[in-house]
Amino acid sequence: MAECHVIIQGRPNDHELGPTGTVGLIIDTTTVTLIDAGDPWNGLEIVQKLQELHVAPSTVTHVVVTHGHLDHCANLGLFQEASVIMDWDVGRKCGGKAKYSVIPGWPYRISDNLELQNLSGHTASDTIAIVSGKIGNSKKIVVYSGDLIEDFQDLKNFDPLELLENPSDLLISHEYIFGAGDVIIPGHGATFENPDRILYLFFGFWLRFLHL
Repeated sequence: MAECHVIIQGRPNDHELGPTGTVGLIIDTTTVTLIDAGDPWNGLEIVQKLQELHVAPSTVTHVVVTHGHLDHCANLGLFQEASVIMDWDVGRKCGGKAKYSVIPGWPYRISDNLELQNLSGHTASDTIAIVSGKIGNSKKIVVYSGDLIEDFQDLKNFDPLELLENPSDLLISHEYIFGAGDVIIPGHGATFENPDRILYLFFGFWLRFLHL
């Protein structure tokens, strides 16, 4: 069973220390996947938090960048042995040579317990991670949402946000995420439970219609 962790909790724009993106970690049987790579100033903190979980940067097998904003992708260079997934691109280093490929279609599966899906709304191309795994002591379906979900207030609040690419696409992505996960790990806030997953899963169309 995959283990889901948050090694750095994201902060909102109005935080006294300024904003930063959430950094997640998924430890599965044969893969170790980092979700987002932090901002230009927290690389050392990422390494320290990984060490607390007995993970070295060299043992990270995949790094998934949810979107290309600087507070989510600044420390990719720490993970020299990992396959990097960003947008539709996959990059890896093989024998000292960089190799690139394109994801053939979505969803894209990293392991039996971890799949990626490509959505949009915060940017033109946002990637989320959906994990069947353990968070704390509970088995849940966990979604690492990137900035498609900024924090728990997005569960009930679809107000326009800064750096928003497409409000209509964002609403559709919200419904997809809230229908997919029992637990949401947002891009700039604390992890929260999603009590309305079944409602969104079966009645997403009507919820979208009512919010237009």
